[in-house]
Amino acid sequence: MKSWLIAGLLSLLFPGLGQIYNRQTSKGLVLMLLQFVFILVGILTMGFLGAPAVILWIWGIVDAIINAQKRDRQNMKQPFTTSDKSLYVYVELGIGAVIAIVLVFLVWKIGTGIYCEPHPDKKVVKEDAVQYLTEKYEQEFEITKVKFNCYPYNTFEIKAYSLNNPDVTITMYAPSTGDEFSDDYISKLWDKESKEELKPLVEKFYPESPPFRADIIINRDAIDKLQKSTKVPSLKQARKHYINEMTLSFELVLFKKLTQENRQVEMKKVFDLIQQLKETGIPRIGITISYYNPKLEKKGREVLEDVSHKFWDELQYYLRIEAEDIPSIQTAEDVTKYLKKIND
Repeated sequence: MKSWLIAGLLSLLFPGLGQIYNRQTSKGLVLMLLQFVFILVGILTMGFLGAPAVILWIWGIVDAIINAQKRDRQNMKQPFTTSDKSLYVYVELGIGAVIAIVLVFLVWKIGTGIYCEPHPDKKVVKEDAVQYLTEKYEQEFEITKVKFNCYPYNTFEIKAYSLNNPDVTITMYAPSTGDEFSDDYISKLWDKESKEELKPLVEKFYPESPPFRADIIINRDAIDKLQKSTKVPSLKQARKHYINEMTLSFELVLFKKLTQENRQVEMKKVFDLIQQLKETGIPRIGITISYYNPKLEKKGREVLEDVSHKFWDELQYYLRIEAEDIPSIQTAEDVTKYLKKIND
């Protein structure tokens, strides 16, 4: 490997290591200490003065590469040979790596000490979370993950599932004190029931069984009122009492190429689907349909659940109709107005 590339990679790991590799030990140590100070300043100012650390990091990489190339041009010995001097560089690099690790550890400790509020042990929070869920829903639960998010919220994030419904993943939150919990079990359960209910309808129009969501949105007060009569109210029970307060958020991902020839047929499908969704009785329905390149079909649900937009370049058309616009959809032509082209 080229010496300039090694020097650049070492400086990428931590400023100063590349300089030590180039036998500029004093310069490297000064850079490491400066970087430590600049990172601390960035932490203390919540990132507002983080630019010096970034600039120094970039400068350290560039400087290490330039000086390594100069050494090569001057036909100097490569740093790593069997000579005593080269072995000395090995030792210096090892010491530099240890110093870098210590500095990173100190930064982490100082940063968490400043921004992380004192909080109980995760094991204690896990036990309390199980007790909370068991008492609230009168079911057995399994906790799969307990994570403390230090900055900026200082909250515990907990993942769990009910043994009665193991395929429904619950997300819980608790403050740093770990003594108050909130969860989304009922809403996640209703989303599952809604999806199961609408699956035959989706497959009626799209036999290829594309991935979709059918989320039920309802205010927390309505759920709390329902739970006074039954700990785990079903979607069917909720409909009897609070259907007028519900919103259905329907999202469908299709791996299909829209063309001038098939667009009219596809928009008619969407129109008919909307009419069928109305028969659920839920007064407010929002619908989103994304048309992706057919080559992504094997990705399936991964595309639906992606939040990083990594499949954006393969998104060809996007159709979104808000709940307040659904009543205006009277023909398939009305649906077409909401179709937007994203990529060729």
